[in-house]
Amino acid sequence: MEASVGFGIIGTGNIAQFHAACIEKISNAELLGVLSKSQSRALQMAPKFNAPVFWEEEAILENPKVDVIIICNESGLHGETIS
Repeated sequence: MEASVGFGIIGTGNIAQFHAACIEKISNAELLGVLSKSQSRALQMAPKFNAPVFWEEEAILENPKVDVIIICNESGLHGETIS
């Protein structure tokens, strides 16, 4: 049995939706959370992919089940997000 890989996504735009759809297609992968500064977009995306919403970066980063974080916010914010 393969170990499950937990994913979190930061951002809720088109590329985030694309990545979430790809995660759904991987048998041993699970989307464990979505983080967004936009409440309305997060609340639209999360149920679509059966994932909880996180409002603080620390909360998704500290989740022990999340193995991979995919950064999909605005490209100009990537550096700030990872630091």
